[in-house]
Amino acid sequence: DDKNSRGYRIRECLENVSPAPKKISIFEFIPILKNFSKVAKNKREHNLILAEESKKIIADKENKISENSNKDLLDILLSLKKEDGTPFTKDEIVDHCKTFMFAGQDSTSTACSWALYVLSTKPDVDEKLSREVCEVMGVGPHDKSLKIPTVEHLDKMKYLNCFVKELLRLYPTVPKLL
Repeated sequence: DDKNSRGYRIRECLENVSPAPKKISIFEFIPILKNFSKVAKNKREHNLILAEESKKIIADKENKISENSNKDLLDILLSLKKEDGTPFTKDEIVDHCKTFMFAGQDSTSTACSWALYVLSTKPDVDEKLSREVCEVMGVGPHDKSLKIPTVEHLDKMKYLNCFVKELLRLYPTVPKLL
């Protein structure tokens, strides 16, 4: 990636706004001090950069909103109106976009973490999944060739499908609030 590209700057901001914890600071447990920690300062700076970059993307999109059926999330948010008929502000759209970016990132990483945990504690499930993937993909367990799975491959992996559904049932990425 070019370090001056918009995509690189956004990825860097996302990594710094939602970093993996390296060590726990006492600042995180005392609300009044939390805002003065280096982590909080870093998050604020990267949130500002992320908001600026998001507003630039929104401005670009506003100038060329497409009428075709292949609209992305941003096209849809730009075309939505509030209940009173007024359009969302750029700040509101940026907030919605950040929600989608972080929600997707956190839930995916949580699901992957639980999957790795379950596979490490259930070697029989790990073995059965490995066999199924090798059979469907047409590779041996020690084959080093890279084959990228297609939707058709995934449709044939019944045990994997059951594993993922059971994993999400036992360890939901977004807990129910009921």
